[in-house]
Amino acid sequence: MNDLRDQDFRIVSIDSSGRVNTTTSLRMSINCPLNVAKFPFDSQTCVMQFTMPLFPIHFVELHTELFDGIANSSAWSLMGNAEWDMINLTNRVEILAYGDYQLATFEITIRRNPMYYIYMIVLPSFIINTLSIIGVFMRKADKMSKLNVGLTNIMTMTFILGVMADKIPKTGSIPLLGIHIVVNLFITVAAVAVTVFIEKIKKVLLPRLRKRKGLWSYKLEQIIEDWLDIICMIVLETISCVNFFIIIGFWIANS
Repeated sequence: MNDLRDQDFRIVSIDSSGRVNTTTSLRMSINCPLNVAKFPFDSQTCVMQFTMPLFPIHFVELHTELFDGIANSSAWSLMGNAEWDMINLTNRVEILAYGDYQLATFEITIRRNPMYYIYMIVLPSFIINTLSIIGVFMRKADKMSKLNVGLTNIMTMTFILGVMADKIPKTGSIPLLGIHIVVNLFITVAAVAVTVFIEKIKKVLLPRLRKRKGLWSYKLEQIIEDWLDIICMIVLETISCVNFFIIIGFWIANS
């Protein structure tokens, strides 16, 4: 706490009844515990508490009063910064359980603005992931080109994950945005693995199916040769879209 008064004005006044009055203007800095499980759609509550442990209530009485300009919720939109918005401010006075002592409490609830993370991390990672899955399963591309597309996207997701890690505090819980990026990373790894696996399946099964003459063998051969790549691409693209719309749903619910 920093006292904003000049030394010459740190005085008290005493009236004829013995009442002592003084005014203190302070600027306070507090540390608030953060819960980043829903990052970047999280809300945090900072608590400031004051008490006079040496003086019970019949000696000192605490009051928590807010200026009209601050108590008005329409003024909260002018507070905060580009990342945080203030959404609630409450004040109360309680009697402590161990005696006739008062506890004055102020609670400030702030909510993070997720627009930066949506436009700079979520949306680009979704577009890159979608295009890379299409590139991995392109029929006319050779095997090395497909692998290059997949490995490049893996490196991109790893870089995005590193950028996100610098933006949040190091806690034991994995934030929502981190889970989103990790899922995108695993989708890309699965796309590369499926591409290699499909090539092995075609080399092993197609010659055997061609030797057998039958309707079911012919249909299975057509599915493996013409539709297996498309089916795998659709499944992975669907998972990627679900992952994207889940985090967009959190954004809409938070708004």
